[in-house]
Amino acid sequence: MIAKSPLKQDEGDEWVRMGGVKMLVDGGFEGGHMSAPFAGEYGKGGTFYGLTVVPPKDFNAVIKQINDLGWRATTHAVGDAAIDEVLDAYEAADAEHPIAGKRWAIEHLFVSRPEQLVRMKRLDLMLSVQDHLYLAAPALKNYLGMARASQITPVKTISMPGFLVVGGTDSPVIPFDPFFAYYHFLTRDTISDGVYGANERVGSRETLLRMITINYAKLTGEADIKGSIEPGKLADFAVLSDDLLTVADAKIPSMKALLTFVGGHEVFRDPAMK
Repeated sequence: MIAKSPLKQDEGDEWVRMGGVKMLVDGGFEGGHMSAPFAGEYGKGGTFYGLTVVPPKDFNAVIKQINDLGWRATTHAVGDAAIDEVLDAYEAADAEHPIAGKRWAIEHLFVSRPEQLVRMKRLDLMLSVQDHLYLAAPALKNYLGMARASQITPVKTISMPGFLVVGGTDSPVIPFDPFFAYYHFLTRDTISDGVYGANERVGSRETLLRMITINYAKLTGEADIKGSIEPGKLADFAVLSDDLLTVADAKIPSMKALLTFVGGHEVFRDPAMK
């Protein structure tokens, strides 16, 4: 299907462009493919490990074709067993045509193991993560048990080896509110069940700000025109109700944009502003 497509990778403009091929190998909240069974009743007596949506043989073949054609892939992988499947396919493709430096990525990365990070680093992968735990902590605790749930999306750990980590929201699966994501990764607090995995708090607000701005532009290959306010770049920016670098933690979830500019033109103004 890719070979017959009239589209070309990176074709488009600053509004819409063809960035690559999105794949998936497992389920989501209730079906991430894990190396250990789900907890309690959800584990069905230790027999339910989540869902494999695309069998490894088929996934390997598609990833090989994507790489052979010079395209890049990003793959939805929630559980650590799913990440194994992705890494096996990426490594096989890399052996034929190296993928390092080509912006290949893994999406979500709820549950991972330390040795997988070594493999990811070797392939020079980018990691795209979101704040699902902020909203769904109780459900994830029920599905996986507190030990695993508390370590879901370990941003502090995956930031340490020097990965490019990109923060997003996965809307509409969870609310589109960048302040929720920023707050959760800073504090590991959740909407309804307290702090999960305080060891994974990201202490640097600048790191978090980069995750949701310039790092995203690097992931999409647009860091020369987007992601930071600099001469020569598009004038895309927002005026916020508070300073993200200094505002009290507790105020972050209720922050909002007062003004939004795209390409130097005002596209939104809070009605309360005169």
